This record gives sequence, C-alpha cells and structure tokens, in this order.
Amino acid sequence: GNRKEAVEYILSSKKDRYEQDLVTQHIVSSLKQCGARSVDGTHDIVHLPHLVHLRTKLSASLTERSLLDNATRLLQAMNPTPAVCGLPTSV
Repeated sequence: GNRKEAVEYILSSKKDRYEQDLVTQHIVSSLKQCGARSVDGTHDIVHLPHLVHLRTKLSASLTERSLLDNATRLLQAMNPTPAVCGLPTSV
C-alpha cells in the first residue's frame, strides 16, 4: 500500500489514537506513582520498512533520589504495558 495513505489512516483512526492514549496514560500514571514531577509527551509516526506506527515520546522529570528509591517499582509498574497485554495489566 501507499505509505502516505497509511500515515493518513493511522492519524485519523479514532481506534488507534484511543489505544495509544490508553498505553500512554498507563505509562504516565506509573511514572507519577514513582515520583515523576512532570511528564510531557508528543505523538509522531515511526516509519518502518513494512508499516507505519503511532508513537508517543515521553519525557519525565525524576529526582535522583526518587529514581534510586523507585527504580524497581517503576519497572514493575510499567511492565507489561497495555500495548503488550491489554487492560487491566494485573489480575
């Protein structure tokens, strides 16, 4: 298929945006639970050889102490993400 059409489709797809937002909200929530003071995100498109993928780049501000105290908790809270296993992530 045409790459331009694929980009237009994914950007206009309510389903894809909704699913991306669920994953993003999960990650942001996990970061905040572990001491992130601010979390910012931007959407973009990743162009791979055979597909285009909607991505959200996140950046978070954590104090060094918060990161040291919460590193294991943060990894446990974020993995697996809903992109891998759906919601809820714990049973």
